Parts: sequence; structure tokens; C-alpha cells
Amino acid sequence: MSEASPGVSFGFKTPQQSTSFDELVRLWAAGDAEPIWEHAWLYDHFQPVNADPAGPCLEAWTTLAALATHTRRLRVGVLVTGNTHRHPAVLASMLATVDHISGGRVDFGFGAAWHEAEHQRMGIDLPSPGVRLARWDEACTVVRRLCTEDEVWFDGVHYRLAGARLNPRPPRQPTFVLGATGRRALAVVARHADVWNAGTSQPAALRRGIAVLAERCTAAGRDIADVTISVQVPVVAADLGATRLWTERLIRAGARHIVLELPAPAGAALLPRLAAEVALPLSHTAPISLGSIR
Repeated sequence: MSEASPGVSFGFKTPQQSTSFDELVRLWAAGDAEPIWEHAWLYDHFQPVNADPAGPCLEAWTTLAALATHTRRLRVGVLVTGNTHRHPAVLASMLATVDHISGGRVDFGFGAAWHEAEHQRMGIDLPSPGVRLARWDEACTVVRRLCTEDEVWFDGVHYRLAGARLNPRPPRQPTFVLGATGRRALAVVARHADVWNAGTSQPAALRRGIAVLAERCTAAGRDIADVTISVQVPVVAADLGATRLWTERLIRAGARHIVLELPAPAGAALLPRLAAEVALPLSHTAPISLGSIR
């Protein structure tokens, strides 16, 4: 967290659909120059979401590697990487590589994956929700161990490693930013997450989710206060006052890690406006104490 935003951090997300790499470079360079922005994110889709699927959409991790070379300060990541899209051992190698390219600035956004139509179009298997969660749970363990251990042997139900090595490992232990909703999914979050990215932008639903996560953390032997609460807030470019009000409600509900999702395409001029009209005015908003939630 920066000194400018004690207890609350602000970042932005630029879905890489309906845009170009050059435009993303301009956006991320503008964000890197403004201290209020602490983190920047892409999404993990191969085709546009809620738009014409035939439109342009750059792949997330290769784009992230390139954008990392155009920034110096921002923490960078994909919110969230779908586990079904890549084998976790391969993903761990990608994570480590981009972390070295960025100088240790990658945060690891990770989820079980969800977009059924996209999976069908791409020929990617999308198991039932229960199987998906079990695979994701194992994948979290696989990625964490590969990033922190010299040699990994893992005999799971869904993944098996026999003396796998990740060399070089990431410069530091990655921060796991896990995106999920639902009681079963929050059990996985409680076991593995450093940051929970809630799948809601509704304050009441966020409070309910935090209460469930607190129960799951207790069952896992963790304190809810050790998990940073994250939200994504869709930006309404025509009404940043509404965006500010909604963001403030989410902070009051317990969010500490704020990701403002820019519309696609978005011009670089939007980021300075968001900084001045949303992030800076809310940088000292006091969140609730999660330690009091039981």
C-alpha cells in the first residue's frame, strides 16, 4: 500500500478487447505515472466478453509480459486467470517468467474459470462446478509449491508432478489474488488466498460474502483479517460521480483493494479523471475492521 492510500489501494483493469496493444501501452504508461494507481490488470479471455466474439482480443499473459516492459512501478496481473485455460505447472512457469521481466511486480490473479460459451468455441473442457473447484484447489497448491520449492512431487486427483522444477523461481513469493463466489469456492479462498477478489460489486452481497469467508477462514485455521478484500467496480465514464459513490459504498462494506474496470475501448484521458474524481477523494476512506467479523 502506498502512503497516499493507507488501508486502501487503487488499481485499474483494461480488458484487452476492442482495443490495440499501442492503446494499452498508452493507458498503462499513464497509470504508471500517477502514484494513486498501485496495480494494473488485464482479463483472461480469448474473445470479447459481452461484445461481438469476432472482435479483437489480445491474449492475457503474453500481453502482460509486454506491458510490464512499459511500466516501472505498477504491480501487474491478470484478474483472473482461468485455471482451465492452462496446466498449472505451465502457468507457474509463465508467472515466474513475467515476474522476472517486471522486476518482481506480478500479483497472481487466479480463478476456477466460468465462461461456458468461450470454452465451447475454443474447444476447452469446462468440467462441472464441483470438479472445477477441486481442480482449482489443487492448482493453487501446485503453483504455490512450484514458486517456493526446489523440487515438487505432487500426487493429486487432477494433477500429478514428478520432481518438477521451476528455475528461475519468482523473485518473491507471489501474492495470490483469488476470484470466487459461493460457499464452496470460498473454502478454497480461505486455504490459499492473500487477496480475495469478490465476484460482486453490490455492497450488501459483499458483506454477506465476507461473513462466509470469515467462517471458512476460521475452519481453515486462518484469520479473516489476513485476507485482503478486493472488488472490481465497472467505470461509468459518463458519470464518475456515480462510480465514486458506488466505490465508497464498497469500501465502507469492507473492500480494501479496489480495481476500477475501464470500458473497452478507453482513452488514456479517462485515467487522470478517475484519479482526480474517484481514487484520490476516496484514498482516506476508512474500511470496516474485518477482525470484528465473525
